[in-house]
Amino acid sequence: MPRSLATSLNMHRKLYKITWNVIDLLYGGNIGCETPSSVFDVVERIFKMENLLAQWVRTLPANMGLRNSREIPLEGHDAEILEQYKIILTLRYHNLRILVHRLVLVRFLDICGKVDRDEQDLTLLQQIGSNSIQICVQSSMEIISIVNTIVHSTGIRRGFLGAWWFSLYYSMPSAIWLESCETDIK
Repeated sequence: MPRSLATSLNMHRKLYKITWNVIDLLYGGNIGCETPSSVFDVVERIFKMENLLAQWVRTLPANMGLRNSREIPLEGHDAEILEQYKIILTLRYHNLRILVHRLVLVRFLDICGKVDRDEQDLTLLQQIGSNSIQICVQSSMEIISIVNTIVHSTGIRRGFLGAWWFSLYYSMPSAIWLESCETDIK
């Protein structure tokens, strides 16, 4: 396997570990789980996960940097498989960022929907939660833009959308499998 593909797979594996941490720390191991009790707990946990994501981005090799829709060439070139891995990695990153900051959005909806809401919690959310909303919007727009670019491209690039579906539907079972493989190796 070429070194760049091995590096790509390693970066995917590291992102899976962060995904596991997000689901464990922010959602109690289950997305349907109740959120942390206070706004401060939510924000503290989100900052911790955002820091993990930022560290992960800093460790990306130069040839594996996250892509944006403006950087995706519409026509093919020599490194098609590497480009596909970069796109998958980028889409997974944005999906995970939305998952991290989703707690703030849920908290806003919970507080705003209550008649006897805690005004102090609402004020605090308004002060510090706007960043989470902005991150969710930016990541959502980037996902849509990348998918739009791929859909409107020609040739082999159109096949990269299949990679996005794969990343959505199979990323968690793959993460569990990778984690079990790592445990078996030790």
